[in-house]
Amino acid sequence: MTERALKPDEKPINVKTEWTTDAPGRFVFKRQFIMDPQEDIESDPVFMQLMFSQVQYDVLHGRLFVSLELAVQLAAMTMQLTYGDHSAKHVSGFLLKHLGEFVPVTYLSSKAKKPAEWEALILAEHAGLAGWTPNDCMLAYLKAVRALPYFGVTAFDAKYLSSGKRKIGEHVYVGVSSKGVHILNFPTMEANGFTSYNDILSWGSSPNSFACPTEIIGYSPRSPQARGPPWRRRRACGPRTP
Repeated sequence: MTERALKPDEKPINVKTEWTTDAPGRFVFKRQFIMDPQEDIESDPVFMQLMFSQVQYDVLHGRLFVSLELAVQLAAMTMQLTYGDHSAKHVSGFLLKHLGEFVPVTYLSSKAKKPAEWEALILAEHAGLAGWTPNDCMLAYLKAVRALPYFGVTAFDAKYLSSGKRKIGEHVYVGVSSKGVHILNFPTMEANGFTSYNDILSWGSSPNSFACPTEIIGYSPRSPQARGPPWRRRRACGPRTP
């Protein structure tokens, strides 16, 4: 699936009208919520439902990396939300055809575990959630994901084109949050660099890359560098290509 942000003067209906392709597919318009991890969600059930739908989508499609253990816990919460308490019908084979609705695609595609193993783990975890209401499931799901250090960061696949000690072609995520620009390791989303918006000097971009001068390196008036302009650290990234 290909996604892009609408330009200020674009409307969804116009984009759909201009969409020319014979390939099967569908046009989906989404409004992305960007929120502070500490923002209260319990006081507004409608907002909690909207946030749950977005966060669950991001987890299942690999936009938010979760550990295998957490993936099982979240899948069990989703099962409780969907099917209610564990019962006699929840046996081997019940989830096999629907694992994509419960397990992140990154784990299913990597074949970290066989489908039957995923199902067994989820069913066992689900059995311990008897009595949980839909609100309990959504709230616990959101609290677990919001505790991740990179929650609130919108991440984009990228690779380095040039950057100091970085390896050219290294696959990373470039993340954008309310606080600044993040460099995250692939695929674990571990932090590997951060620049506050206050420290970004300028942007440079082309259709396939962008560069971000991030800071002026201090120098002494007595040093040789004092004769020329201050140095700048520059991060250059481009979209990841196969």
